[in-house]
Order: sequence, then structure tokens, then C-alpha cells
Amino acid sequence: MATRRPPLTDATACEKSDQKTRRRAYFKTMRQMYRNEEKQEREYLLRKIRELEIDIAPLKKHATGGNLTKSILPWKDVAMGMDEGVKIASSQLKVLKTQVDAYAEQVWAMKKWVVTNSVLKSALDSRVPTWRDVTLLAHPTSRRLGKEWITLQMYHNTDRIFQQYGFPAIDSH
Repeated sequence: MATRRPPLTDATACEKSDQKTRRRAYFKTMRQMYRNEEKQEREYLLRKIRELEIDIAPLKKHATGGNLTKSILPWKDVAMGMDEGVKIASSQLKVLKTQVDAYAEQVWAMKKWVVTNSVLKSALDSRVPTWRDVTLLAHPTSRRLGKEWITLQMYHNTDRIFQQYGFPAIDSH
């Protein structure tokens, strides 16, 4: 069986209405207190910020020699400058690696050329022109160096060749 509730009387209805009103008033008061606490905390923090900024201003001025704006760069400018430096260094590194590779190739070719041409192909007679049997390399720089070497050999042996074929000495005139 279902239990029946007693009918609401004016007294009980009034009592419940008062209870709701008190409860609403209580929560309203609590929310006001909470908002006031938040407001006071915010005001306290803003005052603290102003005090600390006042305290730090002379320290900043002293640290920078009195001119704060000229001594501090924004971090974005510093980052951009460092990024530019990295790009420049990277491109220079590529160029230098290319040069090192080219020089290594040239050294290898010249070493091979020297080994090939340093073997004597005939007897140790000073009149045997062994430099005439030299082959030039295909690499442009190595070829140029080979031509310079041959030219110097010819220049330094000019007097001996003239003497060998009966030409008078240059200083005899």
C-alpha cells in the first residue's frame, strides 16, 4: 500500500518557502564573498606587480648603463641573426667541401703523374731528354701544372741544348 502524505498546510508551505529563501540568501552571500575575495586578490597582485616593477627599474637601468632600449634586443631579432649565421656557415661549408674534394682529386692525379714520370726510361745520361716522353693528364689543372713543369725543364736546360748543338754561349757577345 502506498503511504499517503499529509496535505500541505499553509504553515508547512510557508516554512518550506522560508527555507528556500534562506538557502538562496546563503548562496548569494557566499558568491558575493567569493567575488570579493577574487577582487581583493586581483588588486593585491596588481599592487605587487607595480611594487616589483618599481623595485626592478633602477636595477635594469644600472645594469644597462642607463639606456635600456639600446642594449636589449628582442629575442626574435637575435634568433633571425643566428639563423642567418647558420645559413651562411652552411653555404660556406658546402663551398669548402667542394674545394677540398677538387684539391684531393688534383693531388691524386698529380701524384699518379709524378709516379708515372719519375721512373727513368733510359740510362742516366744527362743528354737524354726524358721530359719529352711525358704524357699530360686530361684534368685541366693537372694538365696546366704538367705544361708548367715541361716549360721549366726546357728553360733550365736551354744552355745545355745550345751547347750540344754548337750554338755560341749567350754571354759570348
